[in-house]
Amino acid sequence: MPRGRAILSDAEDRAVSYTSHEPVREEVRRLLLDRLLARELAPGERLNESQLAAEFGISRTPLREALLQLASDGLVEARPGRGFFVAGMDPDTARDLYLVVGTLEALALRRTGVPDVETLRALRSLDERRPRQARGYDGARKVDVDMAWHRRLVAACPNLPLAELLQVARRRVFRYEYVHASEFERVGTTGLEQHRRILDALEAERLEEAAGLLEEHWRHGAASLSAWLEGADLSASDRSEGRAGGPSDGS
Repeated sequence: MPRGRAILSDAEDRAVSYTSHEPVREEVRRLLLDRLLARELAPGERLNESQLAAEFGISRTPLREALLQLASDGLVEARPGRGFFVAGMDPDTARDLYLVVGTLEALALRRTGVPDVETLRALRSLDERRPRQARGYDGARKVDVDMAWHRRLVAACPNLPLAELLQVARRRVFRYEYVHASEFERVGTTGLEQHRRILDALEAERLEEAAGLLEEHWRHGAASLSAWLEGADLSASDRSEGRAGGPSDGS
């Protein structure tokens, strides 16, 4: 959808407000995510809710729902009494988060055991949907498919407290994943090859080998991401002209 075009007409927005804002919320979330990936919204930047609502042609309710969803994914921060801000990014925090996720996910895989044939087939299918070249590359889609792969891998984990901890840790990883994966050259197909080796080990019922490869996969991601962040310029790009940042309206 082109920037500045209303998502819904006034009548449609009023109708949605009586039922559910989910379709609007999801579209707004994707639009804001696209801007984060394009660095049109810089870390630490305050989001102006009134300006965003006017630009998208929607009421404040679905906008806030979208912002709260982004906050739950660690992409923005909700500060009481001050509004929403684009979350910061730190190399040391990124590395630590990736190592935590790798440890928890490997433990969850060990508790889950070797997945059944249907799950292994689904995991292979998800990898087939991952982009393998720069042409037509969509970083957000890459991350969405990759996260779906990792969720499916341990979806049957019987340890519910472990699964909940892993879910929380993954949410904090999202913002780093989305920004790092915005360009194909930074991610390539190394992750896909690592997925293949993990699945090969599982299909051969070598669970401990697969768990070790899974931890190695996250360690590689931690090293790659933290090295990139050390030299990355995460300020808003020149394409940010007219973005809905700047002082908040205080709500």
